[in-house]
Amino acid sequence: MRSRARAISERFARADGREPLTVPASERDALRMHRLSPELFGQLCSGTAGTATMRALATSEWSRRRLQLRAVLETAVDQRSSAAVDAAWRLLERAETRSAEEVRAVLMSPGVGVWLRHVLHQAQQSGDLDLEHLNLVAAAAALRTGIPFALTVPVSHGCVVLPSLGWVRVRMSFPVARAELRSVPGGAELTALRRSLDLRLDADSPHFTRSWSHTTPRSAAGELTVAIDDHDPYREFGDPRPPRPLDEDERGEWTKLIDAAWAELSELQPERARELAACIGTISPLEPESGTIGASSRGAFGAIAMSPVASPEMMAEVLVHELQHNKLNALMNLVEIAVDDGTRYLAPWRADPRPLPGLLHGVYSFAAVVEFWELRRNTGEESARRQADFHLAHHREQLRRAMASIDSAAGLTALGRGLVGAVARRLAASEEVEVSPETAEIAAALCEEHRLAWRIRNLAPDESVVRAAVDAWSCRGTPPDVGEGAVVADRRRVGTSARPRLLRLRALDPPAFDRLAQDPDVALVAGSPERALRGYVEALAIDGGDHGAWVGLGLAMRASGARTGGTLVSHPELVVEVHRRVVALGGAPPPAVEFAEWFAAG
Repeated sequence: MRSRARAISERFARADGREPLTVPASERDALRMHRLSPELFGQLCSGTAGTATMRALATSEWSRRRLQLRAVLETAVDQRSSAAVDAAWRLLERAETRSAEEVRAVLMSPGVGVWLRHVLHQAQQSGDLDLEHLNLVAAAAALRTGIPFALTVPVSHGCVVLPSLGWVRVRMSFPVARAELRSVPGGAELTALRRSLDLRLDADSPHFTRSWSHTTPRSAAGELTVAIDDHDPYREFGDPRPPRPLDEDERGEWTKLIDAAWAELSELQPERARELAACIGTISPLEPESGTIGASSRGAFGAIAMSPVASPEMMAEVLVHELQHNKLNALMNLVEIAVDDGTRYLAPWRADPRPLPGLLHGVYSFAAVVEFWELRRNTGEESARRQADFHLAHHREQLRRAMASIDSAAGLTALGRGLVGAVARRLAASEEVEVSPETAEIAAALCEEHRLAWRIRNLAPDESVVRAAVDAWSCRGTPPDVGEGAVVADRRRVGTSARPRLLRLRALDPPAFDRLAQDPDVALVAGSPERALRGYVEALAIDGGDHGAWVGLGLAMRASGARTGGTLVSHPELVVEVHRRVVALGGAPPPAVEFAEWFAAG
């Protein structure tokens, strides 16, 4: 399988006399073309890639990183900004001549990859380019290779960050945007507003904070070494952010969790652990309130950004999940697997509509998560077994539903269909593992809860159907055929419901669940739909725009047996919109159950 690197390389070959970074003869062919054999592709499809496969992905990402750097230079030339990058470019070339490995260590820093994507995206949008960051990259390479230099570097959020090395906070009486950085014996000197800071690149420097890493104790699968990045401006894969250095206690908690998760994964899935160690080299801690459990980026191969988690097994799940995204990102940078044709899909793990490549990322990652929990259920005490059964059942149900959508997607290439077929076989193998009927029921209920809320949030009913339904209700006529609406992301806000948390509590801690007050959500989750139905009716009588109560009403009507929920379950967005229009016309709010049954009778 031939990559697109040759076409990109030809695009950036110019007749202006500039040469790319020095490339050893042994690497020139690899830079121009990468091949992924059917055997290596098969390993990626099966879920666990060997060392050779991970090495091939890493090498392709290195070539891509160099081409992106060349593209930034070309962009600067095209926009008459070449003077802004000339000194940094020449310094990088000299550094690579001195030590290609040291320069690679800088350029393969995840933050550098994200910055490169950021600049190239800015160029496409005709925005201002953040070219000054290249001076920080070049300065880091020069310091690592011992080459003298002097550069003007940007000060962002009061800090100067040198990729792969560390950072210094610039404390001045007035905010500064730039500083002068030059090499001195044993390190560098930073000058801003006529004040100089001596930056010795060692652990005892009073001004410079070195990047730090952690190596786990050796296990049967070996060791895991990761940099803990709490300072790079691009460490969270989005817009630049200030450093948030971990204190001593936080460092201890993170290293303890990483050690325990590594031990857990090494025991359960040693091949997966070795794959993780071959790929992931950086973990960026997110703040707990970020709302993100784990994240990866197509521009940051080998990196994960994640929030602190409650247990080693949950840490292991996040590591396994994000590892899959890293592999698939690298694969998608080599070959075309899915084409975004504009169609948007419901992903059972996301609140927003997803493009086909995003949905494919999800099914690939959750297949590995299902396999992790399938093995985890055979270890530990009863509570651990209950937890594993729940996560297995829930993620397997999510995967089933996503596969039903993606299986016939027109945007899949032949390689994409091969990948989806492999995930389908892995899912079928997991179906042989049984969980209790109650656990399976809770998993299905969680996915239904998500589906209904997603439709209300993201689907706009056909306007002609809405008008016809309003007219039909006014004379109690037959409701029209519902049809299908258009996907409009975040069209409505759907309030947070207690039901998902209650369902999880019922699965993971039944005694605690039984002690809760008997509100409608609890009644529904506890298996008392009639009592829940009465509660939702009361809530909607007070506020007909309570979308969470509409979701609950539909689920309670279907669970009651006597009522199916009908259109309220299949097309909740239509029922909610027609109800809103009827009320807006000045009539009495239609009784919720009567209104839903009227739609169902059509």
